Amino acid sequence: MLLETVHTDERGTIFALNNIGFFDEITMFETKKGHARGGCVHPNTDEYFCVLSGMIELVLGNADGTDTIKFMKTGDSTTITKNTSHYFYSVIDSLVCEWGPKLEEKNVRDAKYRARVDEINSKVKK
Repeated sequence: MLLETVHTDERGTIFALNNIGFFDEITMFETKKGHARGGCVHPNTDEYFCVLSGMIELVLGNADGTDTIKFMKTGDSTTITKNTSHYFYSVIDSLVCEWGPKLEEKNVRDAKYRARVDEINSKVKK
């Protein structure tokens, strides 16, 4: 297995393990305190999510337009069901692992949630 660096920016680094058995990709995100990632929705596939270290707020969209917020810490995991818009905010520096969606689904954005991610990240002091 080869852990590849996919992207690095002020939020941290995204790593991927590709073509791992049943899953196209397993992704690990290093995310620094105060930053957000995501703003996506996977229309056909559940996503599995685990906090490897740190603490995050996982924000999930509900059908009625409200949000559910899950505070997750090292060792916590959850399933994000298909068609659920989501993003996460790092309370402290964190490392998160996610897997499930096919590669073509990973770039499907939810405009409302992506705008929130961009707004959060724009407020972080550089």
